[in-house]
Amino acid sequence: MTDLDDATRPPATGDDPAAATTYRRKGLLRLSWPLLLVSFLALATSFVDTILLSAHSEQLNAAVSIANQILGVGYDLSTLLSIGALVLVAQYLGKGDLDSARRSSAVAVVGNTAVGALIALVLVILAPLLVDAVNTPAEIRRDTVLYVWTVGAAMIFNSYLVAATAVLRAYGHTVEILVLGILANIAYLFLEYGLLFGAFGLPKLDVLGAALSTVIVRILGVLLVTWVIRRRLGFSVLRLPARAWRRPVRTLLRLSTPSVGENIAYDLAQLGVVATVALLGVSAVLGRSYALTLSGFVTIVVLALAQGNEILIGYDKGADDHTTARRRALRNAGWAALWSTAAAIALWAATDPLLALFSANADVVNTVRILMLIGILAQPCQAVATILFGSLRSAGDVNIPVAISIGTTALIMVPLSALLVPPPGTLPLPTLDLGVAGVWIALLAAEATKAVLFTHRWRRHAWTRHRLVDDTPGDATGAGPARSRSR
Repeated sequence: MTDLDDATRPPATGDDPAAATTYRRKGLLRLSWPLLLVSFLALATSFVDTILLSAHSEQLNAAVSIANQILGVGYDLSTLLSIGALVLVAQYLGKGDLDSARRSSAVAVVGNTAVGALIALVLVILAPLLVDAVNTPAEIRRDTVLYVWTVGAAMIFNSYLVAATAVLRAYGHTVEILVLGILANIAYLFLEYGLLFGAFGLPKLDVLGAALSTVIVRILGVLLVTWVIRRRLGFSVLRLPARAWRRPVRTLLRLSTPSVGENIAYDLAQLGVVATVALLGVSAVLGRSYALTLSGFVTIVVLALAQGNEILIGYDKGADDHTTARRRALRNAGWAALWSTAAAIALWAATDPLLALFSANADVVNTVRILMLIGILAQPCQAVATILFGSLRSAGDVNIPVAISIGTTALIMVPLSALLVPPPGTLPLPTLDLGVAGVWIALLAAEATKAVLFTHRWRRHAWTRHRLVDDTPGDATGAGPARSRSR
């Protein structure tokens, strides 16, 4: 069976007629192409965003780059229940239990929004401490703190959005996500340009303008996505079930907490890397920022494929179709690796003309060119690791893959970065003084290790023994016999 066959496969038995129109199983391409365009839009917006910030001042661009690295921990925490929502809702849909899918959707969105409120409070209180902890240069400290304060306070809206869009993805409504993404990115660039430079009759607010444009767009996004879910899925994600919410919460937390922990561990490691790179000066920070922006053109395709693949693996697992799931994940991982290699080569060849858009100096250009060359080897490894990690998670196999990911970050990427990046005498240990290139070499080693280990685990079929949904319809309510959800 191919992914295209899924587009014509009817929902599993148990669907009620009134809700049948809210879920129709699609193939990988139909699920992924809107997500790919959303990712391209987000990356293009990030690209233009970097140009606008650089046009305002390189100091502002560096301040926002460091602030976003700090906010990354908050962003990962804001996905606490959304990761589990995608997996659990997809498996319920694959089984044909529409009622349990709706209940789990509402629990995930409301719970995740509450988590976002707590994250916002912590970021507002700790912003100055976090900015100082990553060795932020004195000349950009004030702008960095202000940006973290403003965007961090609005983390509650981000938490709502990521959970609500995860529900839309699980139901296969990726075109609606694309439309929302187009509107959001257009509004963001309009507001950012106006608030940075005082255009369109808006006040010139500098770094505060850059932050407020993000906040305003997220508020508008909350309103729009709530309307779309009500219109397209026929229920409200703000209507929490009066009873039977404890079990979905437990399952969502069991799925999401390890993954969020892995993301946080990675972001904390990246904060350590940023602190090390910051010792090299603003130019080094900019070189890393530009390289990440350019590399995004490669990774967004992989992420779109991974998201579509994760939905389909969830459907397969919910229907107990392990053979299709096994073949699908390996096939998609291979295609993602081939794409990443070809795209990374093309991007390396186009590095100089692309960097000309940023008005980067010669030292920064040389640094980015080296990083993109290393990326030709790193990107396919990262692609395989991303596809198979998502596949394992969607099948309910979470803890060991997360342990592998955290272990490679802590035991390979961080120590290698500390060894390869700083100049001699900067840290109380011998270093090789490779500069920012050392970060990419450490990343290559970590991603290659993860790719090998995830492939081995997927082929061993340990994930087939994990069960998240029961065989009795309505099991999210607690009705029906309880069964072991993992063995």
